[in-house]
Amino acid sequence: MKAQLFVLIFLNTFVSACIKNTPVTPSPITADQSAELEQALFGTWEMVASQREGSEPSPDQSLLFTFGRGGAANYEVTGVIAGGVRANYRYWLEGRNVFMDGPIAAFRVDEWKSGTLKLFNYSQTVTYICKRRSR
Repeated sequence: MKAQLFVLIFLNTFVSACIKNTPVTPSPITADQSAELEQALFGTWEMVASQREGSEPSPDQSLLFTFGRGGAANYEVTGVIAGGVRANYRYWLEGRNVFMDGPIAAFRVDEWKSGTLKLFNYSQTVTYICKRRSR
């Protein structure tokens, strides 16, 4: 399991180095929106597509994200290469930005309504389109 996680981190770092990163920028929201976003995040989200700027979404089911109360989070890489690697992390919100203490360190939440969560991954300049799997 540790070897798989190492491979995942290595691949993420390598891919990130090859792709143009987007600097993390503040993304403020109102106190009401912050409470709404925090409530909406709770549960498990399945990535159904990914989208690069200027292109159409492409099907992608390689990640599951789970956000729990108190900042507990994990994501599971479900693709063939990773063989189901799952890791636990901590997360915190700063406006619409979600920071994690894992290999994918920062997302911006672009949408969190109607069972859809759109997470912009700053390190890979890609949007993950996720659907709620469970609460």
